[in-house]
Amino acid sequence: LKPLSLPAGPGLSSGVCLAPGWPVMAISASAADRANVDNTGTGPSSLEQSLVLERIAKCDIFVGSEAPLGRTPWGRIYGGHILAQALVAAQQTVSAEFRAHSLHGYFLISAESGVELLFDVDRVRDGKSFAMRSVKALQRNRAIFQLSVSFHKGESGPEFQTPHTELKAVVVSRGLPEKLPSPAELLAAGAVTKPVTSADTRGLTEMLVVGDGDWWTLRWVRHCKRLPDELHQAVVAWLSDAFMVMLVCRPYQKTHHFSMMTSLDHSIHFHRPVRADEWLLFSVRSTTSSNSRGLARMEIFDERGSLVATVCQEALVRTGKEKARL
Repeated sequence: LKPLSLPAGPGLSSGVCLAPGWPVMAISASAADRANVDNTGTGPSSLEQSLVLERIAKCDIFVGSEAPLGRTPWGRIYGGHILAQALVAAQQTVSAEFRAHSLHGYFLISAESGVELLFDVDRVRDGKSFAMRSVKALQRNRAIFQLSVSFHKGESGPEFQTPHTELKAVVVSRGLPEKLPSPAELLAAGAVTKPVTSADTRGLTEMLVVGDGDWWTLRWVRHCKRLPDELHQAVVAWLSDAFMVMLVCRPYQKTHHFSMMTSLDHSIHFHRPVRADEWLLFSVRSTTSSNSRGLARMEIFDERGSLVATVCQEALVRTGKEKARL
């Protein structure tokens, strides 16, 4: 792995560290930041439209589909889409001052493309500061996904996160510059954005790779169009499912065939307010694999260096015969 080399250019600073999080080189806002994004349309994106659920008979039952996004290349509904819609269903049953602070979802069976999703929400608890919801997603009267999500009414309190000096040491240990290039710098240096996942067949999201290793990746990601305030957590959930299984497989992808790869469960802790339509740094790594299961962990930072969310996913990874050595 070689550190990224960025040419000097107009608007670049001398490498300011944006405390308290990841050391990111500062740059003034410029047209380059939006160079590859089409924000001329005034209507909602297809992803935003897909997160509008139909409520049934004024009950805590909702129906969603993948129709606004279209089918995935692999013919099954993207797991992040089910997760995001389940979170939206739960959000519809709490008052606006409550925000999700943690969720844990289990993928039970693959979701069938072309069939609507039914979300049945159980109001487990409604307290003064916290509310708890359980959501079951069904197709053809079979449970395909189960979500537990806890909501918290905002409170003031002390704040802390890992000092940026520790994070800088992690960056250097991976062969990257101490000060990570910002999205604007990458774009100015000629980097080209691509959709965050192949499930995004319409270019609704974009990603810039900062660095890749045998068991980790660093990527800037965002939703291209501006989003309403109530959808940012759901879109972050949608985005967060993109890299996890890949990272679990990566340490041994050169030596093994994979006969099955699928997500088993997915958890998110939201630490601070987050905007999915602004650049977010996804720091993802595979932590361990055994018994055909592996765990990937992701920290999500905003451009100011604040840790806004932590994600974990366990994946089922079954291998076939070892590849023949040349």
